[in-house]
Amino acid sequence: MALFKKHFWMNRFDLLVELAVPAGLWLLLELIVDIAQSVTGDCVYFGVPAVVALFGSAIMELFVNGARMCTNYSMGLAMGRTRRCMLGLILGESVTHMALAAAAVLALNLVSVGMDRLLGFPARESLFALIPWWVWPVTFLAALAVGFASGILLLAFGQRGFWAMWGIWMVAFIVPANTPGLDFAALPAPLMIAGAALAAAVLLGWLVWSVWYALHCPVKL
Repeated sequence: MALFKKHFWMNRFDLLVELAVPAGLWLLLELIVDIAQSVTGDCVYFGVPAVVALFGSAIMELFVNGARMCTNYSMGLAMGRTRRCMLGLILGESVTHMALAAAAVLALNLVSVGMDRLLGFPARESLFALIPWWVWPVTFLAALAVGFASGILLLAFGQRGFWAMWGIWMVAFIVPANTPGLDFAALPAPLMIAGAALAAAVLLGWLVWSVWYALHCPVKL
């Protein structure tokens, strides 16, 4: 525990960035929404600021977790720490940071509710009413898994690993959006479940390989 506290304190500025980015997104959108409602007089419910803060926080965690594996893991090995020790420290740090980020998003949602009451706007629903509870752990666990696996991929293959991930990212976002007639929401439920199961299996296999590689194969120090 003492070692974890020391590691956590050493990387405390990472936590500040992880909290500042979603908070900045929330503040910008909250100001836009409140000003728009004040000017137009239309008291329309907006849940965008807290929702964007949630997913913005998850995306931030994804990139930070990847960078953490690329830098802190190899740095710890170079300083004499064991592989298992560094994996445990980084995993504990990532989970703690994500829990604090989720708590911060909930706090921002409460601030939104308070601002609505102060400005006379209709009170907003709970963020859990907008986003089912199970989306929260799935979102952050996916960010942890993908970030961790991506960091190991970069340690294993360097620049080639980066370009491979960039290509997969671009294909996943550009191809579906530019394919005429492709509508995932209109797909039959069994097909959607099968696709989700396949994606989960691929991610799990990637994650298992990443853990094995981190524990057994040489990394760049």
